[in-house]
Amino acid sequence: MNMQQTILLILFSLLPLAVAEAGSSIAFTDTPSQMTAGERTYPYTSSRIKLTDAAGKISEYSLRYQHLYYTDDIVPSGLFAGQFFGGLIGADGNPLKDKAGKEIVSDVPDGNTLIMDEQGQIYLMSHFEYVSKDSTGKSLFRNYPMFSAITSLQQQRDGNLKVSAFDKHQYRETGGIWTPCLATATAWGTVLSDEEFEPDARLWAMGRPGGKAQLDAIPFMQHYLNEYPVTTSVPYRYGQMIEARLGGKGQLEGGVRHYSLGRFSHEKILVMPDQRTFYMSDDRDFAGFFMAIADKAGDLSANTLYAVRWDQTSGSAAGRADLQWIRLGHATDAEINKIVEDGISFLDIFDTAPVPAIGFVTVRTGDGHKREYLRLKPGMETAAAFLESRRYAAYIGATTEFSKPEGMAFNLADKKIYLAMSNVVAGMANDHGNIRLDEIVSGAVYEVALNAKRPEDQFGDQIGSQWVAGSMHSIPALTGVDRAVADKWGNTADVNAIANPDNLSFSPSSRYLFIGEDTGKHVNNYLWAWHIDSGKLVRLLSVPAGAEIGGLQVVENLNGFMYIFCNYQHPGGKGAATDALELTMAEANPDFDRGRYRHAGIGYLIVESVAPGKLPWMQER
Repeated sequence: MNMQQTILLILFSLLPLAVAEAGSSIAFTDTPSQMTAGERTYPYTSSRIKLTDAAGKISEYSLRYQHLYYTDDIVPSGLFAGQFFGGLIGADGNPLKDKAGKEIVSDVPDGNTLIMDEQGQIYLMSHFEYVSKDSTGKSLFRNYPMFSAITSLQQQRDGNLKVSAFDKHQYRETGGIWTPCLATATAWGTVLSDEEFEPDARLWAMGRPGGKAQLDAIPFMQHYLNEYPVTTSVPYRYGQMIEARLGGKGQLEGGVRHYSLGRFSHEKILVMPDQRTFYMSDDRDFAGFFMAIADKAGDLSANTLYAVRWDQTSGSAAGRADLQWIRLGHATDAEINKIVEDGISFLDIFDTAPVPAIGFVTVRTGDGHKREYLRLKPGMETAAAFLESRRYAAYIGATTEFSKPEGMAFNLADKKIYLAMSNVVAGMANDHGNIRLDEIVSGAVYEVALNAKRPEDQFGDQIGSQWVAGSMHSIPALTGVDRAVADKWGNTADVNAIANPDNLSFSPSSRYLFIGEDTGKHVNNYLWAWHIDSGKLVRLLSVPAGAEIGGLQVVENLNGFMYIFCNYQHPGGKGAATDALELTMAEANPDFDRGRYRHAGIGYLIVESVAPGKLPWMQER
């Protein structure tokens, strides 16, 4: 099978078949925030899609959320028959079990990528990010190697999708996969998987104050070493972008770590039309925002890595800035892989000091929020750039003050990127450093303009790309509104505004940006749709209380039907709901109460009872 054709087929199917008929339009109606206790326990929508044709005739159709499977359902057939859909597997493909002897089940399905092969077979690749709890209720966050699911789908005549086969891929070739987040299909026939929350190599090398290093400092890495034993540079083997291919039998094949794309908390990668320019978000507090330029189009094995510097031009709302790009370095995957294989440690890259000292640079990066005093060791520039990308970016003057930059979406027609900033807190919300804004705990979505003219790095050398971002600003309609006091249900953010945006997906034909929440400030997390021209924001979907939205992907046209894929993670998790509301929800739906941190869902929104090819961009002019 020609895998370039495989991926290209689905990419083309995501585009409109023809230009929408002149004067035709679509609009979504709002799902109210007021719901019954029962409606708060499952994916709920009352939204409709309104179609207006060129003659002004209006037709309306309901949206419906359809599950493909639940994470604690049993796989009915195939190699993994008898296992849970979300059940973790070791290097040998057998289930991993907790200390009580129970199979470990992930309730955190994340990134989705829809793929069609040249025979028309449809596959959905879904990452399983981490496990919330074991069978005894103990937290297992980031404790185990994870996997990707490859679900074979059959499209029914009414557009509904049915699971026909199911496979798991544990990435043996790359030593397992670490906390996989979003997924991206490329135009050259591969799938990119982001590893976020990279293990702290300083902690591994030095331990906590007064404590021991290595496994005593990061004990859960033992679970990785049990399955994929290595002896050197353990943290530096994780926190990269992984590239793989879908084989002819619905299975992922191969897998390579792209060390030359840097090491940080990879959330999402966007591939620009030149197939050389890439943007990468870094899901941490005190985070960076990164760009890479590949040596060759469609080849991620050699890259020049950059980190952005925010030059603030306005502090109103969630801010506005011009962007400058700081060159971190150039490397090949092979170069960095050799450094890792040779057994490099954090202490081989940096000297450290306990307090400010002459010759040491103060940096503040990542979730620790603590200031570090670092001095780069001679000849370690390349190792620092590609193995300690965030620390090195801060060290040489890039901005590492962003608060959990997460999902991104690309608007080709307007040459813009949309970037979700989960919070505007910590490094963004103070009067120090480059970013100086008022705190917005509920976060904001930013518009990033790819408008740089003759862009240069800090040395005055030209950046060889037509897709370099030159400025960014927050979008007022997509800026959260914090509440000083919770409402009667427990919401601490305005329910009529977004809160803690995470996943983004853009529909070029409808001109809607879709936003999925990951918030503890709303009792129920919402999926929103924002029309970028009219500015109208509507709520499309509410997921079960305590759950967040993951795996957001809009498919505009798959054989005449539109789909909005989205999963929901850790249902029933501790969130904003008051104790009284929690009790009422449990009484209204006992299955919800029993399924907390286990009964997560993989599915999609579909336009109900609409004929194939009915949407405007599917019509010939």
